[in-house]
Amino acid sequence: MTFKYFKKAELVCNIGSVVLVVTGTVVGGVTLNPIVLGTISGAGVLLKTFSEAKNYKRKIEMCKYAYTSYENVLIDLRSFMRGIEYNNKEFLDYVKVLDDIIIDMCPLTDKFEKKYVMVFQQ
Repeated sequence: MTFKYFKKAELVCNIGSVVLVVTGTVVGGVTLNPIVLGTISGAGVLLKTFSEAKNYKRKIEMCKYAYTSYENVLIDLRSFMRGIEYNNKEFLDYVKVLDDIIIDMCPLTDKFEKKYVMVFQQ
């Protein structure tokens, strides 16, 4: 769910910043008023800066990493059930290391999941 939230948030910020910059440029050029040009275009630039500061692309990559890593764990479990040699200690160590990496590198999913449910699934 967080992957979808980040994609939508990134898309909204990018489209919003482009619309504001284009609108400010057109309206400022038509009215020849630098205050309108600076205000509306400036808001678009600030929105783009905010989007880059949030670093959505990195968060999306980390969510993809977590998803594929856990998917590999499920594939390993399926393989163990089909007869591949299973070493309990080795597998649990692998899962613990993977959990630690994902906890350290990925965003807090609970916080974003609540926001996602509140905004998009009402």
